[in-house]
Amino acid sequence: MLGRKTFLITINRFIEYFTGWLGLFFIARFMARPDFNYGIVQFALGLVTMFSFIGNFFDRAHIKRISGGEIDEDVCMGTYVSLKTIATLITIGTIFVGLLVWKYVLGRGFESPTHELAVYIIIGFFLFRSIGEIATRTFQAKMEIAKKEALNFLDQSVPTIFIIYVALTGGQAIELALTYVLGGGLMALLGIYYLKDIKIRRPNIKSIKSYWEFGLPSFFSRLVSRFGNQVDIVMIQLFWSSSNVGFYAAGKRLALVVNGLIMGVGVVVFPAISEFHSNGDWKGIQKAVQGAARYTSLFISPVIIFLILFPREIIFILISGDFLPAAPVVRILAINSFFLLYTRPFRTVFEGTNRPKLGAKISIAGNVVNVALNILLIPDSIFGIPLMGLKEVGAALATLSAGLIISCITMIVSKKIADVKFTSGTLLHITSAIFTGLVLFIWVDQVIPITRFYHLLIYGATMVGIYTALLYILGEFTEDDYNYIMETINPKEMIKYIKEELTGKK
Repeated sequence: MLGRKTFLITINRFIEYFTGWLGLFFIARFMARPDFNYGIVQFALGLVTMFSFIGNFFDRAHIKRISGGEIDEDVCMGTYVSLKTIATLITIGTIFVGLLVWKYVLGRGFESPTHELAVYIIIGFFLFRSIGEIATRTFQAKMEIAKKEALNFLDQSVPTIFIIYVALTGGQAIELALTYVLGGGLMALLGIYYLKDIKIRRPNIKSIKSYWEFGLPSFFSRLVSRFGNQVDIVMIQLFWSSSNVGFYAAGKRLALVVNGLIMGVGVVVFPAISEFHSNGDWKGIQKAVQGAARYTSLFISPVIIFLILFPREIIFILISGDFLPAAPVVRILAINSFFLLYTRPFRTVFEGTNRPKLGAKISIAGNVVNVALNILLIPDSIFGIPLMGLKEVGAALATLSAGLIISCITMIVSKKIADVKFTSGTLLHITSAIFTGLVLFIWVDQVIPITRFYHLLIYGATMVGIYTALLYILGEFTEDDYNYIMETINPKEMIKYIKEELTGKK
């Protein structure tokens, strides 16, 4: 069942990334000045998201307390709803104060009035999403993944319909920003509906203290992490232009498509490790983490190599030639995705074993490096001091450097905590993927280039086929793996699971 829940998340993430690409495709092909308008909305999202760590202060604590069973569930719900509401209001207040200081105290402005209006619209999106997150975090903790993914589908995938409509009817940045509000609103409404039967009791001092003590280390981690992850977009806008933001955001979206293959791993493994830890089952923790890491590298290695070798072809065919400057960003962030995704199961050890401070320290260290490198690599100068001026490529290099630091330290510390080890099969996965990719690269360069959509499909399928055959020959892909995957993706059982969870009828 754990595998089926993970695969359900994977399906939904794939749909999200597919619809995200589809929306970007229509923006690039049919919207006027696509890089500029897309860049405005991505800037607004980046600016608001940079402060969202405040609203998410208690999210991980809620997952831990519900899954661990230390506090009554109805008290947990009352505590989380109260604290989440306060944190969300503080977030919105902080953003408004920041904008007032920026405009009237520092005397600064925006590239255009549209930039400012887009920020206010995205604040509305943040408010709706925060309401929906009360439901998604609760269902994640309770391992009711079908409900959680139904909410995410409304938030992430359904708005693509509105995005396509906006692109085809001459809409621009403001109309594009409003599609995010529509998605967040739909998510909030369904979340409220799903929570109607869950009991909520008044929080007490003990429960508030418990959430606070768990959330505080994560707060500092998320403060630096959110700032580090979003400051790149804000700095590109500040020192360059919305078009550069658009190139960076488009490259990032393509590089992160691989996340859809295994995004469910961290979502499911965290509450599972929390439960194992509550029962003192260290062997269970090791098996869960190492199994998740092995399947992660097994699935993502060929996709990562394909992205590294053919970014220009992918961008030209799947988006448009206007976004070709994003090719170096795709390459760099694809490498970053491998390290962060592979170590994701290892990172869940910290909070799952009630050691959030360790995870916070690691995240802070990596993101301090990220911010420092963004300052060094993105601008051409600050206060007259000449800098690298690498624009969006500099932002990608800073992200990769921080990712490598976080990944290496995570591996070392998680081994000390729970004796979870690097999976040796990963080296075979990477080696096989590189060999397969180089064979295809030579073929594409010398024989048939990638110029059509069906070329991508054919070469992609060929890559997976050769890669799987190599692993089978090397004994790294076994019949047990095949049977496990087939059982996990069994459509009949998947439909049965979704139906039972959404209806509550066994």
